[in-house]
Amino acid sequence: MGFDGDPLGGVFVLFPIDLLLLQSHMLSKQNFERLNSDGLAALCKSVVYKPGVETAVAEEAWQLRREWVRLVGSQQPLDYKLNERIQAEEKALAVRMANFLTATL
Repeated sequence: MGFDGDPLGGVFVLFPIDLLLLQSHMLSKQNFERLNSDGLAALCKSVVYKPGVETAVAEEAWQLRREWVRLVGSQQPLDYKLNERIQAEEKALAVRMANFLTATL
């Protein structure tokens, strides 16, 4: 556990997380909202491969992660307004991923 009751230790997760290591007190919406989109996408990927997960849940997790890959995988556009729109889409996707993970885990 991190400092000041922060179960993630203030660290942004940039790699796949083993869901078995997550304790139930860490699975709050507030903690998910504190993660960046990279960490949320890694958690969605972990849900896809979690043993016993329902097909519909795995498919939703896969779609969210695929959408994230599409957003972050594209080159940064030279157009300022287009770049702002992409960043806004990424933030909105992060909220959706946090809501999904809160409901799923």
